[in-house]
Amino acid sequence: MSPTITKTILVLANSIKKSGRCVAGRELIPCENGKQRIGPWIRPIDPLGDEGTIDQEMAKIAGKFINPLDVIKIEFTGDAGNANHPEDWNVERTVPWKRVNSLNPSVLDKMDDDSGDLWGVVSARSRKVAPRAGMQTLRLIKPTGNLEVEAFLETTSWGPKFRCYLKIAHRGVNHLFSIDDPLFSWRHRSVIGRNQVGEKRVTFPLDPARTVVVASLTPPLKGNHYKIAATIFEL
Repeated sequence: MSPTITKTILVLANSIKKSGRCVAGRELIPCENGKQRIGPWIRPIDPLGDEGTIDQEMAKIAGKFINPLDVIKIEFTGDAGNANHPEDWNVERTVPWKRVNSLNPSVLDKMDDDSGDLWGVVSARSRKVAPRAGMQTLRLIKPTGNLEVEAFLETTSWGPKFRCYLKIAHRGVNHLFSIDDPLFSWRHRSVIGRNQVGEKRVTFPLDPARTVVVASLTPPLKGNHYKIAATIFEL
């Protein structure tokens, strides 16, 4: 086996992506004093997978899914070299991931990279972002305005389609993110789940002062990234 690169990752997202998972986090880099500093975003991907995903079983340790705030060690074969998804790293598919420990949510206070209007999108109904080489596609957002969840069953030409969105008013700019966080959907299943059997549209607010969002952009699809709420931390 070719030499690999070991990285320690603070997991911040393990979201649902078609039949697989999309995992992302921040690298933890050792310091001379024995502590660790928070490094860049890393998105582990399967080089044989599709659209930045990994197989569901790869996102498990001892048969259980890894969760946000878990610290894990992953073997990589190298940077994926994707200019439109610069955080992507290719995992070594034959080496299982190892869980080190879990951190307290207070670690989120040390992270803030949601400067400006994020990706320049100014419409709450625009979920698209034009690709730009080298553009950061993962952000930790601390909302500064209204925060609302909207879920409904939409009729499409392919049949009924369940939609669940997070509306964020951030620094004067409105954003609309598809919610792909399985733990959030589970916590709010008694509310969100009602419209999956055809009941009316459901909306409910979240407290922006107690919410942190991991926002991700999909790989370009038909010429655009799409905005995803990969994790919604409710503190």
